[in-house]
Amino acid sequence: LVIPTVIAPATGPVLGGFLVDQLSWRWVFFVNVPVGIAACLFGLIFLYEHREPTAGRFDLVGFFLAGLGLALIMYALSEGPTYGWLSAGILGSAIVGLIVLGAFIAIELRTREPMIDLHLLGDRLFRSTNLISFFASAGFLGLLFVGPLFLQEARGVSALVSGLTTFPEAIGVVLSTQIVARLYPRVGPRRLMAGGLTGVAVAMSLLCLMGGDTTLWLMRVLMFLIGAGMAYSFLPVQAAAFATITPAATGRASAIYNAQRQLGAALGVAVLGTVLSAIGPFHITAAGAAQPNLLAYHIAFLAAAALALTGACIALTVHDRDAAATMQRSVKKTKQSDAENALAGAVVP
Repeated sequence: LVIPTVIAPATGPVLGGFLVDQLSWRWVFFVNVPVGIAACLFGLIFLYEHREPTAGRFDLVGFFLAGLGLALIMYALSEGPTYGWLSAGILGSAIVGLIVLGAFIAIELRTREPMIDLHLLGDRLFRSTNLISFFASAGFLGLLFVGPLFLQEARGVSALVSGLTTFPEAIGVVLSTQIVARLYPRVGPRRLMAGGLTGVAVAMSLLCLMGGDTTLWLMRVLMFLIGAGMAYSFLPVQAAAFATITPAATGRASAIYNAQRQLGAALGVAVLGTVLSAIGPFHITAAGAAQPNLLAYHIAFLAAAALALTGACIALTVHDRDAAATMQRSVKKTKQSDAENALAGAVVP
């Protein structure tokens, strides 16, 4: 699950940069057609149907309110940095969206078979891992938004070079995941998530060392380290999030989990985009020429680091024992040791 989640947004800028530089910006949209067709065919051939014996009734009211409320909030978060947070359209969209989501929450809590079971957030581990994922996604995907802007607008590199410079984060995730998968059963999610996101925050902060003529290899190394650190969040969060969720509730829990990730990504882009807009990505020199304002990008990097660090602080509230069901190697090893000790005690006079 981690690999496609990370490879897709990391590969997109590389492929998109190649298409824009070598062909036309229109190919960024054309390329989705064969990919979509291939995905549909793959699903028809290889996916197997699964039905829960008690799926429940379709929650039409919840479906309508959630779709409308989330759409309005997403629009406000996405377009707020462009049109201004106090503009009529953005402010109205945010207010109406919050009102609609408030109504959605009130109705879902009273519905016998809700589309999204908000009572699941009463589960301590599920709630904590969702909050960690929310802030980690905000910082990480916000950085993937600001990073290319810095490279292309402030450094003047091509779209392809920009994509190749941010791509090492995917390599870091893939390689680091192999290590995290072996550490998880022994260490547990708490220390892995807290330590990984703290390292991510440090690496994001070090991006402030990037100047107007600093070698791009510094940024590539830091992006690799950011990806390596994010693996310590991605894998434990996905493993632990559903540890205490019943199979029957997994569908509704997945809806909450995926919604918060999308909102986290939108929030990260909105926060970092607002930072850039507020400070100004360019400043006018005495001669009247526009020069890139590196300070705006540096503060945006620090904002991404702050979001990641918030996730690290929340990770400290996680209890490893709540995720014991996902630490099977550790559990089996403990049971085996207990059995061996019991046997030894039985044969010793």
